[in-house]
Amino acid sequence: MRLPVPRSLGGRFYVKEVSVGRDPEDGRVGDCAGCDGYVYHDRWHLTATVVGDGRRSRYHYCDGDCLGEWLAFAAD
Repeated sequence: MRLPVPRSLGGRFYVKEVSVGRDPEDGRVGDCAGCDGYVYHDRWHLTATVVGDGRRSRYHYCDGDCLGEWLAFAAD
């Protein structure tokens, strides 16, 4: 879901979209950007797309609470 107004994370960084998805063929495991947990790419998880300084990064979260806490922390 593309945000109607990008959310500022301070400086020149903005969250432009948040999505829920999974790749059933992808057996990778990554770190959750919001906690010490893990994200399994073949299970449902949240992804935030951050843009700034000409770069685009994707961060994976294990659940909505982790994403919300990360957004609140990053926006302060």
